[in-house]
Amino acid sequence: MEKDSLSRADQQYECVAEIGEGA
Repeated sequence: MEKDSLSRADQQYECVAEIGEGA
């Protein structure tokens, strides 16, 4: 559960960072 949540948060954070930097 913790690993899955962390993995999901990490992926979302990366996606948001990429979009923020790109935009």
